[in-house]
Amino acid sequence: MPTPTDSKLVRRMYVINRTFQLKYTVLLSLTGAAISAVFGGLMYMAHLDARRLAHADVTMLWLVVGATVMMGATLGLFGVVITHRVAGPIYVMSKHMQALAQGAFPRMRSLRKSDELKDFFDQFQAAVDRLREREMQDAAQLDSVLKVLGTSQASPDSRAALDVLRALRERKAAALEPAAPPAARA
Repeated sequence: MPTPTDSKLVRRMYVINRTFQLKYTVLLSLTGAAISAVFGGLMYMAHLDARRLAHADVTMLWLVVGATVMMGATLGLFGVVITHRVAGPIYVMSKHMQALAQGAFPRMRSLRKSDELKDFFDQFQAAVDRLREREMQDAAQLDSVLKVLGTSQASPDSRAALDVLRALRERKAAALEPAAPPAARA
C-alpha cells in the first residue's frame, strides 16, 4: 500500500533501463531524421530549380538542415520520456523482486499516473500480497504447533525438531517485515 509520503517523492532519473530506452529512442530519432532528410532533399531539389531561375541564396538549405536536426532531437527527447513510462515500472518491480529473492517482502508503492504497465503491476502486487498472506497463515500455524508442543516434556530429538520449527517461524517473521521501498528517483 502506498504511504502518505509516496505522493511527495520527486523522481528524476529518466534513463532507467539504458538498453531498452536507448534502443527505442535511437529508432525514433533515426526515423524522424530519415523522414526529414527525404522531405528536406525534395525541398532542396525544388530550391535548386528555383535558384537557377531566381538566383536565390542557400538560406533554404540551412532551414532544411535545421529542421532535420530539430526533428531528430525532439523525437529523441520524446523517446526518452515515453520509454521512461515503461522503464520506471519495470525498475520498481525489479527492486521488489530483488527483495523477494532476498527472502523479504517489499513495501509496495503505487506507480505514477503517467506510467504504463499498470495492469501488470497490479497483478504483480496481487501475487506478492497472496504470498504474504500464505506466509502469515504458515506463521500462525507454526505458532499453534509450537505452543502445543512446547508445553509437553520433550525428548532430545523432539527438542531438536522444536528448534527447527522455531527457526522456521523466525525466518517467516523476518520475511514478513516490510523491506524498504525502491529508490525514489525512478
